[in-house]
Amino acid sequence: MDYTRDDLMLLRSDTGDGGWSLHTKDAVILAEASGDVPETIISGHAEWIEENDLHRGHWNRPNWADYEEALAIVNGLKLA
Repeated sequence: MDYTRDDLMLLRSDTGDGGWSLHTKDAVILAEASGDVPETIISGHAEWIEENDLHRGHWNRPNWADYEEALAIVNGLKLA
């Protein structure tokens, strides 16, 4: 089975520090059922990008390249 972007789940740190990680949805479901932490494919740090004076904006990562790297790893195209 080849994983697609729809099979990945993004988890963000709940402390607002910009931490993020990508997991397969299956790993998250299994981890929630057992009370464990899901296996991480890749993770990193993001910067908050302000878009206006109302403090609206977005995180700059994960980006397209991060998702592509995660897919390459889970599909066996790249060694982690």
